[in-house]
Amino acid sequence: MVQMMEFESHMPYKHRFRPAKFAERPTEELEKQRDYWCPWLFSQVIYHTIMCLLNHPLILSLRLRNFRVSIPEIFLQHTADLIASHTDWVIHFMDILEEKSFRVTDPFIGNCVAVVATIYLQQSFADDAGIRNEKRNNFLKCLNFVRKLGSHWPHIAQISSKLQHFEATVSASYRDSAASPSPDNPTQSSVFIDLTSFWEILEAVFTADGSADAAGSLFGASLWPHRSSSAQAAPRPEVVSSRLLPEPTYPQAGRGSVSTPTTTATAAAVGSGGAAGGASAELEHEQEQEQGVDQGE
Repeated sequence: MVQMMEFESHMPYKHRFRPAKFAERPTEELEKQRDYWCPWLFSQVIYHTIMCLLNHPLILSLRLRNFRVSIPEIFLQHTADLIASHTDWVIHFMDILEEKSFRVTDPFIGNCVAVVATIYLQQSFADDAGIRNEKRNNFLKCLNFVRKLGSHWPHIAQISSKLQHFEATVSASYRDSAASPSPDNPTQSSVFIDLTSFWEILEAVFTADGSADAAGSLFGASLWPHRSSSAQAAPRPEVVSSRLLPEPTYPQAGRGSVSTPTTTATAAAVGSGGAAGGASAELEHEQEQEQGVDQGE
């Protein structure tokens, strides 16, 4: 997190999301200057993806499963807000790309979207129907994005297949749970996630050939304690509940202050500036006057 904040502080102002005005530029201009906008887009998306990985609810659940009762409330709230903000930003960029019909060819952006898809999949089985539908739609949007890139990149096509398999196994668990509700809470369905499929997706994202390294995994024993250390041996499946990490407690249903692309009430300290995120409107105006921000330079 310290390195991420240092990166933000050194990001030149004119390359940040708000002054760059990516969403306001015509497609013809973006296509003409692809040598700038494609790396710019990658830097934005990978920034938000890193934040999603650092706060991934399933990874945190596994890492903190022995501290469930003693997890500080402020940590739960901070993590939930970061996930809500940074996953929304990735979806926001996907919406802009679709609106402008701006062609994406970078396979690494597909890797990033696949990571975000695993978060939306876990969230798409929430008890609230509205949240469930919203997260489900976002997961499908991510899946379609990865699938489209996979038509040009075989490695991304493999990740797309793994995402579909992961979704099928989690959905089957949800349907089975709904058909046989718990006697203690008949209105709440439990979802059990096969970690084998989850790790396969992340390892496919971070390795060139979509497989684990010679040690057997990119992840240590604290996250996958039952995985065999032998590269030849088939990993033993481990299934966990998607409700391992407690939900944060809020004074009311509407959070209101989370910084996302769609919210208007945004904390000044966070801003809505995307990756290298934001100064206040007054500061931006002053800097624009001083620096003469011109993205076309």
